[in-house]
Amino acid sequence: MVSSLTTPNYLILGVINGNYPSEYKGHNWGYLTMTGLNSDLAATYGSRFIDMRTILVNSYNPSSSQDLIDFSHDVVPSSLRTDRVHLNAAGYAIVAQTVYTAYTSVTAVPLPSAIWLFGTGLGLLSFTRRKKSQNR
Repeated sequence: MVSSLTTPNYLILGVINGNYPSEYKGHNWGYLTMTGLNSDLAATYGSRFIDMRTILVNSYNPSSSQDLIDFSHDVVPSSLRTDRVHLNAAGYAIVAQTVYTAYTSVTAVPLPSAIWLFGTGLGLLSFTRRKKSQNR
């Protein structure tokens, strides 16, 4: 996907684990697969890679007993999820702020007023200006 981009303005977001025992910290296949993939992406894309999993995990609420349990399992805290894996508004706010900060630090141009976001489960974001329609 990255090699087919027509813009140098992109970021790669790491994958996050859910609240499933196979994705808990330790020697579980899901956790090792996820953290290994994120390590490979970081090595390949350097400053264009955002380790969202670590950022979200570290955004736990220390006064929440469930968040403390989630943190001990090294998963995104319940306070940032709507279910076992999907983020809620607070989780997405952290992602949005992180992407904005990272984007402005790796590019010399501001975010376009209108953007296209391309992606898969691996979280490839590409930012390009939209062409204005001649009908407008």
